[in-house]
Amino acid sequence: MSLLTKLQAAQDVLSTLVRPTHSGITSGELMFDPANWHGHQGNNDIFVLTKQGVDFQLFRSHDDVTFIYGKDDAASYWGGGNQQIYDLGSGTTLRFSELENQKVNVYGMEHDPTAKVVFYNAADPTIKPDGQGGTLINGVDFLNTKLTPDRVTFLHSDTPLSQGDLIPLTT
Repeated sequence: MSLLTKLQAAQDVLSTLVRPTHSGITSGELMFDPANWHGHQGNNDIFVLTKQGVDFQLFRSHDDVTFIYGKDDAASYWGGGNQQIYDLGSGTTLRFSELENQKVNVYGMEHDPTAKVVFYNAADPTIKPDGQGGTLINGVDFLNTKLTPDRVTFLHSDTPLSQGDLIPLTT
């Protein structure tokens, strides 16, 4: 799929998600290929990752949408919740910590058999069915994807990851 086709698909989905506010300005921000060298914060934002090897980290943020189109990208969600994540890339690594008991939905991972998931300090480190053909782990619903234990890692951190600096990708 060409980059132009991917961006058009993202635009089509975004047009159904971004709603105007009473002032006529859309809420949140749309950001293509955010920088690797700093973490991101914000609520109601849309992030589109199209480059290879992106290390995207989102700190204490709610109600965002992330589209992952790149190869070997990492997307980390430290704190916050109510995220919508679309894995349309290959070799994606998703990392989660401190989700504040809020729902996170991951779509498209069934098309990325090399994708991996890492949970830090998971309150419930079990892999179970979501009752709809997917997998539920610690409040993250991997819709239409049956994750196996070899694709999921549970790690421990002595400090809350949402309070720290960028965390290097080690898994």
